[in-house]
Amino acid sequence: MKLTVLKQHTLKCFLILACIICSTSNVKAQKQTRLAPFKLVIKHNTNHDFTLTSLKGTIWKNLSFTLKSDTPQVIDEYGLLSSGTTSKVAPPNLTDFLFTITKTADGVLLKGLEGTTWTELSFSLPKNSKQLFTHKGMVK
Repeated sequence: MKLTVLKQHTLKCFLILACIICSTSNVKAQKQTRLAPFKLVIKHNTNHDFTLTSLKGTIWKNLSFTLKSDTPQVIDEYGLLSSGTTSKVAPPNLTDFLFTITKTADGVLLKGLEGTTWTELSFSLPKNSKQLFTHKGMVK
């Protein structure tokens, strides 16, 4: 008789523990950023001047900005952000992404912060050249 009561108690404890684990894992999954389908072209105009053209997933069409070496520029679906600024929640027809662009000695470094499969993309970008990239990475 005692064995049956012990089994029932163990089963109840196991079910409670399973419920706690399931509810905790759902909370973590909800906090993860979903992929944000976007398609952008970066163009290196002069020594420090760049242009981003959006083909998909943003509220803006073109962004022009100056990059000093090793100073990142934050970009999201709304445009240029100041360093330390957080991205707003995107409306349903926009994607929700956040990345930085930094001019390096060899070219450009992109760091994906939200809504990308990549954490870093680094490539050379000579003056008057372009590079297409998406939430999944660089495109030829």
